[in-house]
Amino acid sequence: MKKLTDRLQLIADEIEKGETMADIGTDHGFLPLYLWKTGISPHVIMCDISEPSLAKAKGAAGAYQFGRELAFRAGDGLDVLESGEVDDVVIAGMGGFLIISILSSD
Repeated sequence: MKKLTDRLQLIADEIEKGETMADIGTDHGFLPLYLWKTGISPHVIMCDISEPSLAKAKGAAGAYQFGRELAFRAGDGLDVLESGEVDDVVIAGMGGFLIISILSSD
């Protein structure tokens, strides 16, 4: 399992065992995959703006991507989530103005 950067580890430490999570702008999916593989989050949703962007997370997940606990969704911001679908949402891989835009549009 890939070791998280200090920044991602700080975020991971805020997720409580048993909580589900979505990672908006997941890129390679390192954080949600870590949370899932360590048993912290039983269900993770990896989200990115397009299928080509999401392909990196699918590649990092490898064979695990076919399990029911991992979900991959292409779309804009929080539009890919249903209300109440997850306990935690992480938006950490982008600039402040984009994060404000994502939160403002929801």
